Parts: sequence; C-alpha cells; structure tokens
Amino acid sequence: MENTEKPQEKEYDDWKAPEVSEKPIQPSIAGEEPTDTQLVIETKKKEESEREISEARSQLAQITESQPDNYSSGTRLVKEVEKILEDPDKYVGRGAEKIVLDHPSDPDKVVAKFHAKPDVEYMKQQYYLNKLLHIFLPHNIPDVHMVVTDPPLLVSDKIKPPEKINPVSAFLKKSLGRILLKRKLNKLDVFIDGNDCNLIFDQNGSLNYVDSPTGGSNLDKLRKVADQRLHDEDLEKAHQYIDRLELWKRRKRDFKL
Repeated sequence: MENTEKPQEKEYDDWKAPEVSEKPIQPSIAGEEPTDTQLVIETKKKEESEREISEARSQLAQITESQPDNYSSGTRLVKEVEKILEDPDKYVGRGAEKIVLDHPSDPDKVVAKFHAKPDVEYMKQQYYLNKLLHIFLPHNIPDVHMVVTDPPLLVSDKIKPPEKINPVSAFLKKSLGRILLKRKLNKLDVFIDGNDCNLIFDQNGSLNYVDSPTGGSNLDKLRKVADQRLHDEDLEKAHQYIDRLELWKRRKRDFKL
C-alpha cells in the first residue's frame, strides 16, 4: 500500500524571518533544491563571514605595522616619555595641541604628546589619515608608526633639517611650497595649519608638514585618487587605510544618533 503521508518537517523554535523577506523561509526537505530566498541568505552570510575575516587580517597587519619598536602595548614608551616630560629642555617643539619630544630610543623618530585627551576614535582617525597621506605625498607628509591612546601619543618620523640653508631662498621656497602643498591636500578635502613652525625642510630640500592634518572625510575622492595614482602594495595599503577611516566615520555617525 502506497504511503501518502507527507515527510515530517523539522521544528524551529527560535527561528525568526530575516529582514530580506516578508515570508518565512520554509525549511527544505532532503533532496530538494534550496529556495531563492535561502540562497540570498546563504550568500549574505558568506559575504559577512568573508568581510569579518578580511577585517581581522587587516587589524592584525595594522597591529604588526604600528608597533615596529616592540612596544606591545606602549607601556614602555609611556614610561620613558613621562621621564622626558619632566625636562622642558628636551622638548623638540611645543604648540597649542601637543608637545613634541625626541623618541627615547630611536633617533629617527619623534613622539607627540597631546595636552588634552582626545577620544580613541579620533586618535585612530589621525593615524590612518596620516598613513594614507604619506603614501600619496611621501616627501611632504612624514610617516607615523604608533598611536597610544592613554596617554595620547603619536610616534612619527623625525624630519632633520639641512645643515646649511640660505634664509632668503628658504623663505621663497617655503612660501611657494606652502601654497602648492595646501592646493594638493585641499583637492582631497584635507586641510593643514600653514604656520611656519609646521613646515620644515628635510635634508633633501623637500618641504614637510609636521603637524596633524584634518579633514579627509570624502572617502570616495580618496579612493578615486588612490586608484588613479597608486599601484600594487601601495594601492592595497591605501584601501586598507580608507576602509578603516570609513569604519571610524560610521562609528562617529552612529554615536551621534
């Protein structure tokens, strides 16, 4: 006698319909092809998983890259900087936003100690924006290597001025260089404080901006410039930094909401 009973379907106690469909997904019977809605769900889950893996790899690479001095948590650097802060004669520079010191153990780097304590997301934004701009303008924007959030420290390359410089020539070159650098950065919606103390010639005669740039919120423009001008490893790094800036921008927007 032929069995006309329908196969028993499994129960899903905690199941909820996904937002992508108004109708609940019917669990497929063994041997049947999955529905279009199920394929959409599975594809979405796969994309989310791949994105999470990519972000984890990116974070690991950034952690490795941002800690070349073997300060696993910045603790050693913080202790050494606190000692230097006790002696103002060792300051490289002092402004309204931060104090700049020679790096305690690396003569090719400096450490900026912020007066006020910016939020963590702001420090991350400064780090990734500086890294990105250094790729775009390696002879004008010093590279950054580490950020410590408490206390707020930023480690960057030290710009060593030329031994001899003609004051008149330097004045003319700086005046023109300031205009050109501002013009290049403004096209990226990035802005700088063009005071003389923030612009320093290096030993190769290049004009470097040694303060913190601001802006950089037009991520589509940054991506377009990266795709047009960069290649290979530089392009890959630029996209990583832009992705991190986008995450910072999203968190900032969500916080306001």
